[in-house]
Amino acid sequence: MLTEKKYELLRFLIKGSERESIRIFNEMLSDYNVTANQAEALMILKQVEPISLKEIGKLLICEKGSPSRLIQSLVNKGLVSKGTDKVDKRKNVLTLTKKGNLLIPQINEVNDKLNKLILNRIDNDDTINYLIKIFSNYLSGTETGKKIELRYPNELHFKSK
Repeated sequence: MLTEKKYELLRFLIKGSERESIRIFNEMLSDYNVTANQAEALMILKQVEPISLKEIGKLLICEKGSPSRLIQSLVNKGLVSKGTDKVDKRKNVLTLTKKGNLLIPQINEVNDKLNKLILNRIDNDDTINYLIKIFSNYLSGTETGKKIELRYPNELHFKSK
């Protein structure tokens, strides 16, 4: 039986792992003048552009609530442009600029390096699959779980309620 201290330890290991991953990712991205959160938004845009601010908010795991400031920072850097939807002229949509598109291969390269670092630290497919199952179950039915399900529908062990 787990003691209360072990539950607390687990919480801090999860929190610490996330912080460490973000720190490493930010450090790896520093040469490109983008943060981990900005890189996540750019990668989503590359996959599903054009997209509205509200729609990208449903996919961003790094942002709770409205991603307005995050997207505006990318607009200010010349990586994202805001435009009008061709079908619904009342709707604003986001797309990558040429500069944003040129940055995607570098972000993908850094993302791959971080994934390899994780693989080197957890060098076992069974363990990785087990961790995915554990965290999928833990996040099932949550706002974050729903966002992850939208982005990775074939890799999860749950369907949001």
